[in-house]
Amino acid sequence: MAAISTYPTDLTDEANKLVRGDPVAISVTIASGDPVSERFWRSHLRAREDGPLLLEFTIDTVDAVVGGELILRLDAEQSMLIKDGWLFDLEEVTGDDPPVTLRTWWKVTWLGVVKDVSHA
Repeated sequence: MAAISTYPTDLTDEANKLVRGDPVAISVTIASGDPVSERFWRSHLRAREDGPLLLEFTIDTVDAVVGGELILRLDAEQSMLIKDGWLFDLEEVTGDDPPVTLRTWWKVTWLGVVKDVSHA
């Protein structure tokens, strides 16, 4: 695949995990094809493959001559809901309603989230 990201890094180190309640921005570089803003993208968070949709990233685009950068975002309110171990992928889809998946560019099989200390 021609998708590159620095996430996830070593998730055994708590410092590399996401903090629930902080805004999330994960950068993914697409190193092939048309500029990324000319294509359609989606990224869903789920507890398991084929599980129900839990959250959806907002995706910003930054074009390059070939491909470009996608920034997957969750605001602070959305990130309060994330759980350690969720998974997500990045798909290029058609502009149809409902969209059809053209290609899965990237997949993260373990979302690292710092565990809460205080809880009910």
